This record gives sequence, C-alpha cells and structure tokens, in this order.
Amino acid sequence: MAYNPLRQLQQSEEFATGTKPVISHCLPQVLAHSRECHEPRVGRAMSIAAPPLISSLRLAVFISLSLLQASPAVAADTLQFNKTKLTDVREGYFTLSWNAYPRATEYQLTTTDGQPVYRGPLPRAFVSGLADGTYEYRVNALDASGQVLASTATPTVVHVEHWSLRLAIVLLTCGFVVFLIIVGLIVKGTLQTRYQPSSSLVQRGDPR
Repeated sequence: MAYNPLRQLQQSEEFATGTKPVISHCLPQVLAHSRECHEPRVGRAMSIAAPPLISSLRLAVFISLSLLQASPAVAADTLQFNKTKLTDVREGYFTLSWNAYPRATEYQLTTTDGQPVYRGPLPRAFVSGLADGTYEYRVNALDASGQVLASTATPTVVHVEHWSLRLAIVLLTCGFVVFLIIVGLIVKGTLQTRYQPSSSLVQRGDPR
C-alpha cells in the first residue's frame, strides 16, 4: 500500500485527541493552496522552455525550406568547362574538358563565332594547329536526336603564344650538341670494345 502523508497525519490526530481531525475540513484549502503554489512554477518553467523550443522549430523549418529550394538547383546540372582560362600555351595544342551532362549522347565544341571544332561522345577535345592569338570556345550537350540540351554559359578563353624563333633556334642547337655528344660516346665505347681483345692477345704472345 502506498504511503499517504495526509492519512498518516489524520490517524495521528485521531490518536492524540480522540476526535475527528480538523484537517479533513481543511484538505480542500490545502490542495487548492498547493495547486496555486505549483501552477506559477509550471508556468515559469514553460515560459523558460518555450523560447529554445520555438527557436529549434524555426531552425528546423528554415533548414527544410533551404533544402527544398536547393534541391532543384542540384538536380538541374549545368554544363561548364573544367578550366575557363588557359594562358601561355606555347606549343599551339591543348586539351579542353568539361563535365558530363545527364542524357547527353554527344557534345559539340565550337568557337564563339560558330565554327565547329569537335563533335563526339567524350567530354573532352584535343585542339592543335593554332597560331598566336586568343581563342574562345563553347560546348553544347546534344541528345540522341541532335537537339541541344544545354550550353556553357561561360566560354573558355585560350591564349596561344608560341616560343620565339630565337629561343627555338637556341633550344634546337643545344639539342643537336647533346645529340652529337651522345653519338660520340657511343662510337668511342664501341671502338674500345672492338680493339681490346686484340691488344690482350698480343700481350700473351699469341701469333694471331
């Protein structure tokens, strides 16, 4: 049986006085007073807990709305170059690459004035044979029927500047000198290997 302090107090009063306890008449007043004492505390506790709870709910709603707004941007992929600027292309050739676009079967690389450069299934293209100057390129993603699905909003800019003629002549001369040195060392080693056995035979007294 659960312990009841009011019942225990009532029994103690009956035992001490032999009369009906007065506490039974005051019990409603005691309970009302206890309720009045606890209700402000509960109200204060709710008022203290309400602002963090409301802030948490607001934060959860804000995050949900942000994810819903960002999901279309993530799903709608964009077509763009991996590098939008290439400088100091000395050799006159380079490779352009871009991201793979959903549902695209081939890609079309053109200059900004519409001249075709590449068309194929790979998201990259090798370009060569360019003179000095600045070039701009765009890419179109095409479906199986040849319809344009997407185009690059930002073109890639390529600046081609070949090595100067003087530097090219110097490098060619250095390479030719190194080639002659290597050939000379090879010929010298071959001759030494060829005549070394004959000299050893002469030292031994071999008539041959």
